[in-house]
Amino acid sequence: MADSLLAAVLGKSSRFVREDLDILIKQLSKKADAIKSEIYDLVKQRRQEFEQVYADTEEWRQKISDLVRERERLADRIENELIGKVIEATDRKKVLKAEVQTIDDELNVLDHLCKIQDQLEAFPADFQYGNFLLIAERLRDMESDMSKALNAGCSQEIYDTVHLEWVDQKSRLVEKLRELWLKSVTWKGLGDEEEHVEVPPVQLIVKPAVSNAGSVLPLCDLLLALDYLGEMEKVVKSFREKIWIHCMDHTVENQRIKPISNLNQGFVLCFKKTTASQNKFETPGILYEKLLVIFKFVREIFSSSEKDHAASRRAAELFGSGVWPSIVESTIKKAIKPATPSHIKELDTFQVVVKNTRDFEATLAEYGFIPHDTNELSEYATEIRSQYGNKKCQDALSRARDILMSADHSVINTDEESSLGELLPLERTVVSGSLPPGLDESVLNPKSFQFPACQISEWVKNFMDFVYETLMEATESAGEVAMNLFASVRNMIDLFYYLAPNQHKKTQDVPQLAAIFHNNCLYVSHHLKTLGHQFKRRLPPTMQSNFVATFVDFVPKVRRLGEDCLLALLTSQRDALFASLSGANGFADAKDNRDSIDRALRQVIRQLQMLNRVWKGVLPHGIFLKSIGTLLSAVFGKVVRSVLKLEDIGAEEGKTLHSLFSFLLDSVSSLFQPDVDKATYVRDFARFKYLRDLLDASLQEVVDLWEMSTLSKEFSSEEIRHLIRAVFKNTQRRANALCKIK
Repeated sequence: MADSLLAAVLGKSSRFVREDLDILIKQLSKKADAIKSEIYDLVKQRRQEFEQVYADTEEWRQKISDLVRERERLADRIENELIGKVIEATDRKKVLKAEVQTIDDELNVLDHLCKIQDQLEAFPADFQYGNFLLIAERLRDMESDMSKALNAGCSQEIYDTVHLEWVDQKSRLVEKLRELWLKSVTWKGLGDEEEHVEVPPVQLIVKPAVSNAGSVLPLCDLLLALDYLGEMEKVVKSFREKIWIHCMDHTVENQRIKPISNLNQGFVLCFKKTTASQNKFETPGILYEKLLVIFKFVREIFSSSEKDHAASRRAAELFGSGVWPSIVESTIKKAIKPATPSHIKELDTFQVVVKNTRDFEATLAEYGFIPHDTNELSEYATEIRSQYGNKKCQDALSRARDILMSADHSVINTDEESSLGELLPLERTVVSGSLPPGLDESVLNPKSFQFPACQISEWVKNFMDFVYETLMEATESAGEVAMNLFASVRNMIDLFYYLAPNQHKKTQDVPQLAAIFHNNCLYVSHHLKTLGHQFKRRLPPTMQSNFVATFVDFVPKVRRLGEDCLLALLTSQRDALFASLSGANGFADAKDNRDSIDRALRQVIRQLQMLNRVWKGVLPHGIFLKSIGTLLSAVFGKVVRSVLKLEDIGAEEGKTLHSLFSFLLDSVSSLFQPDVDKATYVRDFARFKYLRDLLDASLQEVVDLWEMSTLSKEFSSEEIRHLIRAVFKNTQRRANALCKIK
């Protein structure tokens, strides 16, 4: 039952499905038919459109084909008929154009030749009537026409003929113009110039040129004519050389004359004497005024022509370019450099010179003699600070050299003075606690920087005064000037170091002069020790921070000069004393040679007394005592060594030597003041004194002195033993005494 019901349901469902599918298929079939209909209509429409386009295309293709065939027929016709005619016409045109150009060139040549012919025909008349400027202008144009004619095809034969005629006419005109120039610009008195003549008799007279026909040619037109012919440079060059030699150079070199020009009575330039200036050189402003008189005179000669202003400017430029370098050199040498201030305070007043120099250059530029940017003179004057420094340094060295070379024998006394200038407070450089107890670093001995009383040359005092003066000016200057002045002072010390010894060579054997030279070196080195300290803080700040302001490096060299001189003198005097002692024959046989020994010792005494008179008050007291003491010690040492060499000294001979040595000792004692300890300065004083005593002492006294260690300080045991053997006879007592001398 159930199965039948299911089958019925399924059968019914199948039927409903089949019905639905049929309906759907029918609907799809209708839609497909509609689409087919639309496609058909569209294809049909497009086909119709294509057929129309195709028909049109075919029509146009046919037309184009006809046009191409027509073009080909036309091209064939042109190729066959017209091209030949065109080629023929083109060739004909070229021929006609060449013929026309040839005719034009011939006409151009003929035109130029006609012009040249007209000008050549006009030359004789123009030359006769003095139309020289017109002739020069035509010759200039002729040269241009000849060049154009040659370029246009003129035959070389015709050109050479015309050019030869042109050269002939030009040479004739140039010769005539130069003749007129020499007649117009005349010099008088050139052959009468002499070096001793105060006012040169030179006169320059300029007047317009006058031809043979009586026509007047202004000088500016004459120059213009020469310019047209290319000859103006030669004429102006010759003229400017004479102007410089006979006018400007005289003006610069001789300040007693000045040029004057008279433009009212023609152009006349001459010289007249002026009041002599007290200055050795010309003041720049006055020199500029004198030179401008000459330049104005030349400017009037070169005044502009009505036809060509450029020619006048060229003439002025040619003149100025030739004389300007000489003017610059001479003006600097003769006026600006001598006018350089000699003191820093005069630099401000020098600005007047700078202004005058600039005005001078501006005036010459306005006249056309120099370019407007020319500034050699004003630039030199503007840099006057460096020029001042250089000049000051040169003057300082020159004056220092003059002082050194003028060294004479005039002397002055110096007392115990400190440095020439004020000493500044010392800087604190000692580390605290490094000084010995009881010594205050802030307190110096008042005599620490004092120079001992003695005699020095007057010129060395003047020299050091000038050194201080130059350093004072350095402190008032700034920058490079101060540094240069300081360096100049060092150069001055170098001059002293090298020149002073040469000046002293002639008198180095004269005791007094040698002593004074020693003092001179001592004096200079004394001041050099403190010179840098005195001026260091007064110099410009840049020099204080970056510059070692000192002269102490010169101190050893300068001091050594004096010491070497004194040492050489002492050596020569010692040798002279030894030569005197040589007359004593080694003090042998004193009894028989008493007179010879006495004469030798007296000669030594006289020489020492002479040196005492010469040196006392000349050398510083301490150096005087050391010098006399050194010579006396040399004498005593020589005597002691000679006596100790004797093998036998008899009793009478010993007494004789004792007497003579006592006389020597008494005589030389007067060389020293009573309060002076002679043994301090005479090294062999005690040794000589003991020798004198030993020569007259008993054997026991000799032994006692040795045992008291008195003799052992001055003599060795061998020397005493040798002396005992020479003085005393060979006995047992002498043998015992010798045994005690150990």
